[in-house]
Amino acid sequence: MPHNNLENKYREVTLGQFPEFMKMIKETGDAGGATTLEISAALGKIADSEIEECRRIGAKGLAMDEGERQYLTKSAKLLACHLILLCESRTAKEARTRALLFIEYASYLNRNKYDLTALAADCGCYRMHKPGFTWTNIEDSDGTDILIFNMLKNVQFDKRQKLEEIGMDAAGTVSLENGKIRISSAHSRGSEVLAFSSRGNAIEVYSRNIRDEKLKAGSIDAITAVSDFASSFIQAHEESKKVKPRKTGKGLVLYGKYSIVLEEREDEDGAYFGCTTLGTQYEGACYIKEEELVKGIYTPELYKYLYPEDVIENAELIDEAEPPIFSIREAYKSYCKRQADSDRIGKRVYEARVIDIFKGATPDKNRVRLISDRGYAGLMRVNGEYSPGDIVIVYTISVLQKGSDLFINMDKPDFDYGSADKFYPDNILDSFTLSSREALANLEKDSSGTDASSSVSNNDLMKQISTIISLSKAEGSMERFRNLLSAAFILNAAGDIEGRDTILVRAEYLGQCLRVAEGLPVQRKPLEFDEKESWIIKALGFLDKPEESDGIASLIQNASGEDEKEIARLLMLHSLSLTCPDDFKCTPEDIRRRICKILGVSDHFRGKEHKGGGKYGECELADVEFKASYVMSNRDGKPDLYRQGRGQVFEAVCGFMNRDGGTVYLGVNDYGDPITAEGYGLKGDLDWFRNNFETVNISRKNKLGHPVPKPENLDSYCRFLNYEVELYFKPSVRNCITITPTEDNDAIRIDVKPSEFEIAKLYVDNTWTEGTVYVRNGEETLPMGRHDQEQRLMKLRSVGKLEQFILTLTDAIDEKRKVILRGYASSNSNKVKDRIVVPINLACNNENLWAYDIEAKKLKEFKLSRITAIETDIDNARYSHAFEKGEADVFRWIKPEVNYHIRLKMSIAATNCLREEYSNTNNLPEGELYQ
Repeated sequence: MPHNNLENKYREVTLGQFPEFMKMIKETGDAGGATTLEISAALGKIADSEIEECRRIGAKGLAMDEGERQYLTKSAKLLACHLILLCESRTAKEARTRALLFIEYASYLNRNKYDLTALAADCGCYRMHKPGFTWTNIEDSDGTDILIFNMLKNVQFDKRQKLEEIGMDAAGTVSLENGKIRISSAHSRGSEVLAFSSRGNAIEVYSRNIRDEKLKAGSIDAITAVSDFASSFIQAHEESKKVKPRKTGKGLVLYGKYSIVLEEREDEDGAYFGCTTLGTQYEGACYIKEEELVKGIYTPELYKYLYPEDVIENAELIDEAEPPIFSIREAYKSYCKRQADSDRIGKRVYEARVIDIFKGATPDKNRVRLISDRGYAGLMRVNGEYSPGDIVIVYTISVLQKGSDLFINMDKPDFDYGSADKFYPDNILDSFTLSSREALANLEKDSSGTDASSSVSNNDLMKQISTIISLSKAEGSMERFRNLLSAAFILNAAGDIEGRDTILVRAEYLGQCLRVAEGLPVQRKPLEFDEKESWIIKALGFLDKPEESDGIASLIQNASGEDEKEIARLLMLHSLSLTCPDDFKCTPEDIRRRICKILGVSDHFRGKEHKGGGKYGECELADVEFKASYVMSNRDGKPDLYRQGRGQVFEAVCGFMNRDGGTVYLGVNDYGDPITAEGYGLKGDLDWFRNNFETVNISRKNKLGHPVPKPENLDSYCRFLNYEVELYFKPSVRNCITITPTEDNDAIRIDVKPSEFEIAKLYVDNTWTEGTVYVRNGEETLPMGRHDQEQRLMKLRSVGKLEQFILTLTDAIDEKRKVILRGYASSNSNKVKDRIVVPINLACNNENLWAYDIEAKKLKEFKLSRITAIETDIDNARYSHAFEKGEADVFRWIKPEVNYHIRLKMSIAATNCLREEYSNTNNLPEGELYQ
């Protein structure tokens, strides 16, 4: 199918009619009208023509109207179709760029709490097998939420096939490799220290100076410390921008493409532009050919919008004699076509300046020559009086390529357009030219082996990553703050200073809100906040000046939105409570807490009791928990290992595993200081164990099958706690927990990583029959609801179909519930049918299920790989039973009534075959197999 036909059809359909467009794509492929690669290439061209307009719409955020939202959604769904085709054709590199672009669009439209940072990092690093959504999902979805939901849950990568590293090494370094985004203030990787990490370590930020920047990964929670770090990080970045020009050692090659630096020169005819080459061995002066660039403009007419030291990339050497002559025609044509196509698609209305009137052979062929506000030239029919320099409001109606000539046609709009974009002559070619630093960075990138044929540069990909990070919906307010800073650091390295400053303003606003949550005064800074943000920052300044009731009253008059009105009302209530305490009973802490909730930073709120901060933190946070004792109950101070140790300490550990990780400090008070008094804290625990350990040891030996070490000091106490972990958690999640004494031996530190492959449960004991799921919610640890568990499942890594079956069956075993094994393919009966069973236990490394078949009324063994789906939502699901567990033999058979012990004498080949084909052999004692 010709690209134009496909594009015309796409332009005609609305978002609601998009399934018709998809049907046409599939029918064309099925009928042999075009190959998958041809259709994919056509979709890619359409998507490329929309990128700039989609980003312009996305930058509006909540200000985009419904029409713009539908335009952006349709473009995202087009990319989703393209991504499916790319995965089918196994085009890994292009799939990466399309996946990142799709996630970027979804970030603009995202209304749910989806954090897409880790997904974007994986898309940039690994070969994608399947995007996670299907054609049907695209057809049935109104927006992008269901597509992103499915992508987060079901996307498949072959992590053995890593894509080449994406990196920038200009102002500091930024790289994307092995599923991690690495940002450093150093120009080259040297001796650096990890300053902080976020999003499950998907983002890592490094600094060069451990003496000045003593932030540690995961433990930065003071807004002042983070703000100071950001300032020093940007300064270090700025210093690393001083890059010397690279000498390639190559001479100039005729018709080669080069980056040229403009120089203003003068002769008897006046001033003109010459140039020098960048990053080559040739250091002499060069000339630029004077020619018609596109229809309507010549090289000298472009000069008034260019500046000395501007760099033009891809200038072509057309004459290598002294002095060499370069042509910028093809570079400028490519730029004009890209910009004009975007304006034509979006029907953008803008101001253009008249160059002059072109006289045709007849009056009807006269044309007005114009230059647009984006620096591309065009032609317009003469329908009025014009003079050179006049400003005219126009829009782009067509972009035509005839041979080597490019025609861009403009006209006055005959439709309602609101307002037109202004013509600012000082910067209309900013997107066409680069600074020397940016151009040198691109040359360095090309010399490091980057594929020059790729239409998307590493710089562009990193900017996309930055956008996704800044728009991701992190749950913690401090995490959002760090995300914004990370995005700003990336843009700084990419040379996008305007974008960096925009994000830094957003970060500064959130930082001021976090200062309020910490009880610190607001710092007024001369930044360009929007109207709402400026009002809120001004209002927050009255928290420490409640006596200024007149100023607060003026705030109420100027409040526009509901949030502003509520904040003003709370501030006035705060003021009145000082003058009329009997009539208005509220404390400053209550007012601040309620304002923090409106601002979305209540998870970071700190009351008076947290002021000052202790040795191990200023207060309990979303990733920090303080516990005084493992033995003595918080309620009455009496010893209770089950309610205190399991019920307090390990509930918090379980909660951290099901969120983003964290640290539990044992032997620390609520202010973060170690408890040193005799008879309390860890000293009290050790005293109690000296007198009662025998009873504890007997209990643990009966349950674990072996004795446990006696806690006599912090080292042996940590070993004892490791056996407690063995008692309450399954082996699959124990590697998330690390228990060590602190450096000064005055407390115990329990570091917890998030569970990556399953939802962690806290069990009653190591029989794994009764378990509860806990999750960290701000400063609290709470039981995890069903909805939260579903959300958590979406974030688990590499959980495939079998792993999901294991999780479902484990729950059913714990709760003694019936399940339906849908579409079970039996080798014995040679039938595929549903089986209603009572799961008893998993065997053979979780490959087989031992269960009671209710229909057959007997115990059977089922292979998980033969199950199509498992259904648990059935009536009267509970089934009280006392069935014995089925233990599998070496050959994976479970026959409780038959049990023979066999000793085998085997050849080396037979031994290897047995070990490799039957996994249970690895659990046998070494003496059971001899050659």
